[in-house]
Amino acid sequence: MNVKFRQFRLSDINEIKKLVKYFYRETPGNVKISDRKIKRTCREFTVHPEKGTIIIFEFEKSIIGYAILFYGWSNEQSKDLIFIDELYVNKLFRNKGIASDFIKYIIKKLKNKVAALMLAVENGNEKVENLYRKSGFKLYKNKTLVYKF
Repeated sequence: MNVKFRQFRLSDINEIKKLVKYFYRETPGNVKISDRKIKRTCREFTVHPEKGTIIIFEFEKSIIGYAILFYGWSNEQSKDLIFIDELYVNKLFRNKGIASDFIKYIIKKLKNKVAALMLAVENGNEKVENLYRKSGFKLYKNKTLVYKF
């Protein structure tokens, strides 16, 4: 399958809003997402590309998925890190290797530029966790705790 990975453009906003809402409907938990939040994320990464990016998955000029990446610094590694915040592929295009191809693409693009590529997987989502493990991700030594304001 010839899927292209490219940078988000503001003209993608309506398609991205749909896909992000699908992502949150399919993700366990009670997280609410609004058009306002999605637009704010898109605007933030457009105005401040040093914070992160959105990568579009495109097949035959249709947007079929996306990934949101944000950047950080690791004192431990003394180098940049990239965190995959969200990765979503439209249901009609799943099990075709698109997410795996994206992981290979991003690893190749970032190799020797960052210390690590990190992500979180929802508890109970073994299928997605297995995808990442097959791509070379390993369980890190720490648990993630969150304090929400």
